[in-house]
Amino acid sequence: MSSTSLVLFVDLKPDTKLDLRTAARAAIAWADMVERVGHHFDPNSSTIIELESAQPGSQKIKAVVRSLVGDTKTAIRTAIISTLIFLAKDTVTWTWEQVLEYMKGPDAPVETQSLSEEEREALAVEVVEALEKRLADKEARRVFSQLANDENVTGAAISSSDTARPRVVVPRSEFPPEVFQIEDSGLERRVKKERADLVLLRAILKPDTNRRWGFSWPHGNIGAKIKDQSFLDRMAAGELNLQLAQGIVFTVELEIIEERKDAVWEVKEYVITKVLHIEIPTRQSGFDLE
Repeated sequence: MSSTSLVLFVDLKPDTKLDLRTAARAAIAWADMVERVGHHFDPNSSTIIELESAQPGSQKIKAVVRSLVGDTKTAIRTAIISTLIFLAKDTVTWTWEQVLEYMKGPDAPVETQSLSEEEREALAVEVVEALEKRLADKEARRVFSQLANDENVTGAAISSSDTARPRVVVPRSEFPPEVFQIEDSGLERRVKKERADLVLLRAILKPDTNRRWGFSWPHGNIGAKIKDQSFLDRMAAGELNLQLAQGIVFTVELEIIEERKDAVWEVKEYVITKVLHIEIPTRQSGFDLE
């Protein structure tokens, strides 16, 4: 039998504690995630979840991963993939070299230190293949979703150390969105939220929230609806004194709505929920809208 341990580290606001219901639900989602990965490699693997004491301002939930097969790398593989799935969220792609570097770091299972360089390299290839399949990513998002229900939670991470603070902690602002099913089509949909700088290409001079404005950003040109009714009304009334010119930059709160069928995510819509700031080219200074 091989075994290793993982610790779900939860950052909290000063002088606060993790809500009991949040801890319980996050622990269940956490167990489901680790078991999902473990069963992929060994249907007979088991996971035990324990609450660990922690320093003030944090909480730890410990998972002990046990494998009943003779391959000593099964538990290590499960621990590494569980960690990297969690840290990757929805946007990060891990390369073979990055996985190998992680395995040499302080957050990796201590059992990796006993492996030869050849064994680590072979294990890194297996880990990348599992990550490319997005193994257990739904379960990982459930952990984030449960933790986000407690306003005192400021971040989360996974480590194999019971004592040291993880080197990489995912801040609350970067928790991935929850995915839900669209029952009539069988597609999955997710909404990613981010603050973005968009260069104005085409303006719609009507207070209509269903018309798409044209913008460009580092990922190309997009059409986005503006749902900030206050901004639209002020613009239509001429209260913003906005002089249209090339190079106007909108700083906005942007929702990116995506759908997935099979393994492919496609952007279905861009929605600007709030216009925060407009930066006019040098002939005119910018102004805040809040």
